[in-house]
Amino acid sequence: MYRRHNNGQISIKEFHLPFGGTLDPENRWVQLEGLIPWDELEETYAPQFSATIGAPAKSVRMAFGALYIKQKLGLTDEETVHQIRENAYIQFFLGFAGYTAKAGLPKSVISPSSLGWPRRQVPAFP
Repeated sequence: MYRRHNNGQISIKEFHLPFGGTLDPENRWVQLEGLIPWDELEETYAPQFSATIGAPAKSVRMAFGALYIKQKLGLTDEETVHQIRENAYIQFFLGFAGYTAKAGLPKSVISPSSLGWPRRQVPAFP
């Protein structure tokens, strides 16, 4: 099942950092977030799922964003999950409303096994 998501990102000033401060607008993940056509990707991604049956799928930002991170940085699935859990800039890129510490990010949000489905569906991601 797929539920459409609002792919508009909050501003870096609104992104909650529990330790204070704001994100650097020059960071590569902040800049890349604004370049990817998330709504267009969702138009292709969403129809592959039932609208009413099954567990909810990951958002297009989480699914394809995580695969992009994995490929760009040359990481394993496990290391990709660690990077997402530990990096506020990557969480911003993936559309989180604020930084969520490692302990607060359950495996239901992202796990190594959740990277398998999008990889099988998109030939550009081996």
